[in-house]
Amino acid sequence: MAAMVPRLPQARLVETRQRGWVDPYAGLTAFDFARQAPSLEISAYVEHFWVVTWTDLAEPYEQRIVSQPIVNMTITQNFHRIAGVIKGGFSYTMRGSGRVLGTRFRPGGFRPFLGGPVSQLTGRSVEIGEMYGAAGATLVVDR
Repeated sequence: MAAMVPRLPQARLVETRQRGWVDPYAGLTAFDFARQAPSLEISAYVEHFWVVTWTDLAEPYEQRIVSQPIVNMTITQNFHRIAGVIKGGFSYTMRGSGRVLGTRFRPGGFRPFLGGPVSQLTGRSVEIGEMYGAAGATLVVDR
């Protein structure tokens, strides 16, 4: 029989399981997560937009994630990239205050934006500016 995880107040266990977070309750004490549905015009390609925000962390917090078979476009202060399907898991360490903005594409939804098979992104990330040149770099210019 599987272990039962007690439901904490205001915890969103069902939502967090969908994203592959390891130990979602700990994560929700360190950062805020929100997602937004895409417009109808792009919903065939994009599952949702998401943002993770953390403020004044006393100690670094590492969130481990079990990969999903999808492509994410991720923008932080330090990088702006398209992440293909990552085999296994990965982690992201949050320090101080910050934010990560993302677009989660539906399975197969990124192919029209890549112009080729998405398998060429498997196991790697590509900077948006590298993939789309000046037009891609313009997307992530600090304003």
